[in-house]
Amino acid sequence: MPTLEIYFFGLICFYGDSSRRDGDRRTKKVAKLIHDEKHAKLIYLNNNQHDVLVPNDEIDFGTAGTAAVLDSFRRYVPHLSDLTIDDTTLNFKTHGAVVTLPGGILAAVDWYDNQGHYELGAEITSDDCISRLTLLQFDAPEPNVSVTYGDISHEMPSDGWVLIANVETSHDTTHPEPGHQMQRKDFRTTHRPILVPPDESRLARLYEVGSPCEKNQIDPGVHAQHLGEILKILKKHHSRVALHPECSNTQWP
Repeated sequence: MPTLEIYFFGLICFYGDSSRRDGDRRTKKVAKLIHDEKHAKLIYLNNNQHDVLVPNDEIDFGTAGTAAVLDSFRRYVPHLSDLTIDDTTLNFKTHGAVVTLPGGILAAVDWYDNQGHYELGAEITSDDCISRLTLLQFDAPEPNVSVTYGDISHEMPSDGWVLIANVETSHDTTHPEPGHQMQRKDFRTTHRPILVPPDESRLARLYEVGSPCEKNQIDPGVHAQHLGEILKILKKHHSRVALHPECSNTQWP
């Protein structure tokens, strides 16, 4: 059975069934490219097709399913309920392009060069590598899959790839010296609309740490066949954001 690889990069929130903070973290059904004036929503297909998405586009793959979250996703994709104060809830009506997941498995397959940590009040809630690319692998039942967004539908091989990105168009490209850290202030600003109430003081602060990230944590059994092609696209078109842990993928129960 052919395996479709769908890669996600940038300011993207993965949703499960519930807005509860203690909801089930093991599965996801939707990904949303959060609308922000400083971000561009893009889609690339391996048939040389690429387009700019509009803020409320809907992207689907001809079927809807539940994607199982693997260990690397749980560890390296920041979870907003861990990064917000206790009475914060999720705004399901946040503007953004919506991706209906077809099922499959979700894993982290590439990481920012430097580690990061999140501080919520006086507590460090996470101090680890941060995922740069998330991969959804879906075993397609047919040799071709239809990818639809807006009024456009494309047929492509089911063993191909898709890159869905919500990338910053400009930002500070400086990085901390070894042994030091610097705050990435845009993390709170860009994630504020996802929250109820939309108050950035409810969010942790993100710091980039001048310590290299170990990049060998792909889940056993997950082979990102097209990862090299995806990294070339990011390097060619978005080199400034490709090393910048500011608009990382974020999940919610």
